[in-house]
Amino acid sequence: MPNPSRTCLRVAALAGALAAVPTLAHAAGYDELSGTRDGQAVSERNHHIEMTFERDYARLKIRRTVHNAGHHHDEAVYRTALPYSGVATGLRTLGRHRGRDRWFAGELLEAKLASDRYFALTGMGVDEPRDPALLAWEQISAVTLRVFPIAPGADKTLEYTVDMPAVWDGGRWVIELESLGVQHNVAQLRLSAANRRDQLLVDGTPPPSGEFALDHALRIELVPWQVAPISLELAAVPTGAGRTIVHWRVGLAAEVSSVPARARVVVGLDLSRSLDPNEVEAQRHAALAYLEHFRAKAAEVTVLGFDHELHMLTPGFVPADEAIELLEAAPLERGNGSDLGLALTAADLLLRSTPDGHPRRMLLFTDFRLGSRLSPRDYEAIAANSGAVVHLASVVVNDEPWIARDDLHPWATVAANTGGVVWTAGAPEVGAAGQRAESIGTFEVLARPLSVDFPAVVGLGPAPRQLPETLPEGAGHETSLLLDRYVNEIMFTGLLWNTPIEVEARSNIALGDRWAALTFGTELMWGLEADEQLHVAQRGGVVSPMTSYLANESGVRPPQAIAPKNLGLIGKGGCGGTRSGRGSQSGVVFRGRLDRQAWLNAHANAAWLRCGGAGHSAELVLEATYDEIVDLRLTTPSGADAKRDACVLEYLWGLWLPSDDFVEERLDWHVPLRPS
Repeated sequence: MPNPSRTCLRVAALAGALAAVPTLAHAAGYDELSGTRDGQAVSERNHHIEMTFERDYARLKIRRTVHNAGHHHDEAVYRTALPYSGVATGLRTLGRHRGRDRWFAGELLEAKLASDRYFALTGMGVDEPRDPALLAWEQISAVTLRVFPIAPGADKTLEYTVDMPAVWDGGRWVIELESLGVQHNVAQLRLSAANRRDQLLVDGTPPPSGEFALDHALRIELVPWQVAPISLELAAVPTGAGRTIVHWRVGLAAEVSSVPARARVVVGLDLSRSLDPNEVEAQRHAALAYLEHFRAKAAEVTVLGFDHELHMLTPGFVPADEAIELLEAAPLERGNGSDLGLALTAADLLLRSTPDGHPRRMLLFTDFRLGSRLSPRDYEAIAANSGAVVHLASVVVNDEPWIARDDLHPWATVAANTGGVVWTAGAPEVGAAGQRAESIGTFEVLARPLSVDFPAVVGLGPAPRQLPETLPEGAGHETSLLLDRYVNEIMFTGLLWNTPIEVEARSNIALGDRWAALTFGTELMWGLEADEQLHVAQRGGVVSPMTSYLANESGVRPPQAIAPKNLGLIGKGGCGGTRSGRGSQSGVVFRGRLDRQAWLNAHANAAWLRCGGAGHSAELVLEATYDEIVDLRLTTPSGADAKRDACVLEYLWGLWLPSDDFVEERLDWHVPLRPS
């Protein structure tokens, strides 16, 4: 026999709970779970998370099973925090359909409508109460999850989906995931990469193959197996009110460039007397660190010194490892003069013999204390016509190696016209112990570009949007904006050394859909008006202040209008139902929990009164095969009204019979339509 307590929670208690959800308050960082009738009787049996890491975001399917240890049907209420910047994008509930377990997907509705329907489906209205679940907004990165009813001693399983953005950092996608779960029952996490070639790391090591406890904060990384040197993406989401949410992101690969293979390299050291011996040694130290990057690249290297004349330190071009040995042993005698022009000219002549297809590199160290007759303008053409990338570097003695661009130097144009740079640097003397490895890393920037300098994004407004002065390889930068116009295309610009780069991106529909959702995990959402929030949330399929997810078993649809309150509480097990179940033939023995006759009486009479039947009586015969209405016959002894009758029939043809309760192969139901 149905238990009357199943649907007879007081209307005021449930309505109040739906109307006023308190601010999320986690004890010791845990989610809150309670029962509406008996707060201590409802507990969580298990909590499983399947996280699929896509490139640039992750999707979490969070499955939770609750248990009711009480003596009455109860409602379970979760107040749960989402992962940082996460948004809820789906809900489903596990129920029964024709004797089998089945998942029922939720529908995104306007928040008030979802709340009203949830209230109706719990048995407090005319709808057949069919285990609805409601996923509603609480605040950024926090939601309320409700499900009703949970029978005494029974379990209920729900699953909701959370999307969260990843951050590009160190040439990989990164998500910081906090511990999740209720107290004494932390979540069990299972990880997978959407692209099997990508590598997953948890706190720097491969994750377990199965589930593991999410009982502490984790750094989860996705290392892509292949990625463009510079990637740019643009999402543009119209708000429906003439404004656009724009999200753009640029990411640099772990290596934006490589040391060229089979290069011809000329290295020149300033041996003038204006340099102290330890400054000359600092040049040698920097040059050796630079050449280390060409050891395994089949490079050919010439090293020379210059004062007022040239001093060949290698016999022409030799392999890089041999050049390193010769430079380490070479006596560096200083002399008068510092003819940088002579060194540039000599390097140009040496490089003219470079075979076609072999890159050319020129690195000349100098203190720039040159004769007054040496003008940078006189050597711009020589450097440009050499076909080499030309770097000029001034090195001072310093315990720790360092290097920086000097784009305001008088000789900067000479280098820039070749794609090279003028550098100022510090280096220890060659004899300083333990400095070689650090210097190799520092002076790698002379062998290949390690950053995009002076980056900017064009297309977001009248002026380019500036980024940090340098964007190092492996780094990313992203911004969300609310603009008064639509943005369809942007361009990322910058310099690799002094070679301009341009990368374009057009707005992407799928990315726009994703950021329509992810916006509700950011403070930008508060810049939207209510109608804009609704428009954007519906596109993103996301829980928001204006939208909620409602899931209930199939075969039940909320009525087109909430029935009058004076119909009472029609549902399973008392509270207004007659449990007569009268039909014209027996069919199969019905042992379900729905008072079917009362349910039909309530729906049909609500339609009769709404369509203008007040003051008149009629008889309705509804023929059903299982849960399908196949025929309707309406008899009106008095007061015939074609418009009214058509209205009633139209409503009833749209009625869905609960599939688990209307189980006869064929049955006629007789429904009296009353005048009031």
